Parts: sequence; structure tokens; C-alpha cells
Amino acid sequence: MNLIFLNFIDSSGKAQKLSQFRGKYLIIDLWATWCQPCLEIRPTFEARERNYRYYQNIKFISISVDQDKTRWQNFLKTKPSKTLQWYLPNSDKFAMEYGIQGIPRFIILDPQGKIYNMNAPSPSEDNFVEIMNQIKKD
Repeated sequence: MNLIFLNFIDSSGKAQKLSQFRGKYLIIDLWATWCQPCLEIRPTFEARERNYRYYQNIKFISISVDQDKTRWQNFLKTKPSKTLQWYLPNSDKFAMEYGIQGIPRFIILDPQGKIYNMNAPSPSEDNFVEIMNQIKKD
């Protein structure tokens, strides 16, 4: 299972793939509406996106792993975000394949779509900023 070929659904219900962002580093936030730590880190993730918005080689995306797509859609209606929001159907299979045992989880893909960091630091950590400052130069 390659991350860039997985099928996602955007907030308008259209099918999407990460492969459309080839050529960019993808900073992925895996989260769910029921995950309190996910909700607490959300403003920081969005602030980091604003900090790096002028770098053409970096794209931030939040991917919901909620079991109930409707719950995710309703959440976005009440708490909209400027960060790109996608939903991952069958997220259990994805989590098993990649050994993801908890969220929030931050993943970075390189411009070729390969995993750069499968367990990236939280956006609130200094290590996150160090990684971002390194990849913005590429």
C-alpha cells in the first residue's frame, strides 16, 4: 500500500489522491474528531502551515481517520479550517499496514511521494521546525 495512491475524499465528497502533490513535501496530520489531543494540536498545525505557505515545495494536509465520514463532515461545518481537509476510508487497514497505533500522527512525504518521516515530531516541537527549515531549502 503506497500512501500516494490511496483513495481519499475531500470535504466536497470528491475522490482525491496524494499523487497530485508530487514535487512537494507533504506534511500530513492524521487526526479524528473524537481525539482530544488531535483537536488541541490543530491550531498549531494550522499556524505552521501559515508560517510555510510561501514555500512552493511544501503542502500541509489534514487527513481524518474517523470511522464515520458524516461525523467528520459535520465537524468541518462547525469548525472550518483553511488547511486542506481529506477523509481516509478504511483507515483501519492503513493503520495496520503502517503500524500506526495512535493519533495524532504526523507524516512527511518527500517530493517523489516516498516516506521522508513516518513519525514526524508534533508541530509544537522544536524538532518539527528544524525539519521544516531543512526541507524548505530543497
